[in-house]
Amino acid sequence: MLTARWWSSRGTRTAIVTTLAAALCVGFLTTWVASAALAPKPSLKLDRTIATSPFAGSSVSAKDNEGMAYVPKDGSIWIADDDARSLYEINATTGALKRTINGSTLSNTPRLGGGGSAGPDRSRDLESLAYDETNDVLYAFSGSCCAIGVLPTAYRLRRVSGKLQPDAFQPLPGSDFTAAGWNPADKKVYVGVNSTFQSYDFASNSTGPAFSVGGVSGILGMDFTDDGKDLLVAQTSTTVNRVAWSTRTLVSGWTMQLSSFGLLDTRAVEVVGDKMYVSDGYDFRAPGDPKAHAIFVFSGIGSGGGTPSPSPSPSPSPSPARPSASFTETPSSGAAPLTVAFQDTSTGSPSTWSWAFGDGGTSTSQSPSHVYASTGSYTATLTVTNSAGSSSSSQTVTVSTAAPPPPAEVPVSPNLLRNGSFENALHGWSTAGRPGLRLHQVTTAHSGAYAARVHTVDRSAHVLALRGTHKWTTDPERKLYTAVLWMRSRSDLRLVLHLREKVDGKRVQDARVATKTTNSWQRIEVSLTPKAAGSSKLRLLVTAGPAHDPSAVTVDDVSLTAS
Repeated sequence: MLTARWWSSRGTRTAIVTTLAAALCVGFLTTWVASAALAPKPSLKLDRTIATSPFAGSSVSAKDNEGMAYVPKDGSIWIADDDARSLYEINATTGALKRTINGSTLSNTPRLGGGGSAGPDRSRDLESLAYDETNDVLYAFSGSCCAIGVLPTAYRLRRVSGKLQPDAFQPLPGSDFTAAGWNPADKKVYVGVNSTFQSYDFASNSTGPAFSVGGVSGILGMDFTDDGKDLLVAQTSTTVNRVAWSTRTLVSGWTMQLSSFGLLDTRAVEVVGDKMYVSDGYDFRAPGDPKAHAIFVFSGIGSGGGTPSPSPSPSPSPSPARPSASFTETPSSGAAPLTVAFQDTSTGSPSTWSWAFGDGGTSTSQSPSHVYASTGSYTATLTVTNSAGSSSSSQTVTVSTAAPPPPAEVPVSPNLLRNGSFENALHGWSTAGRPGLRLHQVTTAHSGAYAARVHTVDRSAHVLALRGTHKWTTDPERKLYTAVLWMRSRSDLRLVLHLREKVDGKRVQDARVATKTTNSWQRIEVSLTPKAAGSSKLRLLVTAGPAHDPSAVTVDDVSLTAS
């Protein structure tokens, strides 16, 4: 929630208001609160990132970062991790892990009013969080992705012995709330999904009428400003928008595209003081990348609305700390000419950046790219500076002799599939005639906007199957046909890609099979040369199993080429 700096320590609000009331009129206080608004337009700057993989000073790592809420009373950021079925409480400043509420604790949470505990299927898709500051209550919402038996749920966390703890759950009346936030103006919790918002009441387990805001869709996170007049919405395509809540309209000049800062998948947004915290839910960064599921902290949203009168007893502003330089380089080696992307990861709010690339090149951009034209070993150095001082960090870039030109390749045909990237809905694909399976178009793609997900809806389907019914090629020539696709699953399944040759649509003349066991995106490739050229047809079949428990497999970027 957004506040003026002296007002940001919300645990002291009662004492401050009591002191001011004895000396000042109510109108003064009204002016103070009303001034805590966003600036006319943002001027965003990435101050730092908060690592979650692992958390600072811990060996614990977040596996995903779907929801986020700020609890000012504790100075804590809470994170909802659906892959780990956990809630994390971290220090909002340092990122240090305070504690974890795991799936077993959520499973033992009783239903409000009685009726048994939540069980394991209600915490498998934790999506969003909202903190009710008036009642000191944190709400956690889970959805129904991505298999049968996953139950959408609302959890309530109340303070026990000084700490927020789960004390009750409600089975949600809807299917999914991917975003949630508490409005301090009307004291209501609001939830969002896709392109609609509505209020939610935990005690009655009911929602208000759904409504939309023009230009807002793909809702993934939301947070209100401290006066409740504005809503920030995190959306797909790494975008955060500002909504004027009274008119339910987008505010001009407040569409913030965050991909240029290195953020790949906007999931949640929180306004803390004069900073904007945005979580990255992207699942496929390289191992060891410090930005994996990180929280990006931005300044430049301002505290506009005029200049408030000074506090009767203002606390002196703390002196800024000297920044600490750090950066990543991608790649760190390769053949000349080598283009290297440098990404600043410094902490401590530097104000200037100075790069020396080791070959005479320099830059003052925050995260530049540089081309190394000649072979050799170069030391790239970043120096960052603020009013408290400067700091430097260096890394080595190794540039080798240019690789010889590749040998002439056998010409490869265009992709024979008409919808191999699933951008055109699910045209041409089916679940291979298995009634226990369901096929969906999803946005968790390997590339592009969409992928396909197949999952079980009952325990009779022990093998997941996806079949292309395209007219890829009839009467294929005796060429080498190669099928390639990318697959992932939420559990370790044996993934199989079959490329089959059939004669007269009946008998399998030949087949090639490749297998993978994976819970992350993996590339699978098989090839064959038809034996019965002129009378056969090629088909592609994808299977995954055994799937004795409800499971799901996501497939993307399928191609069939001939060479």
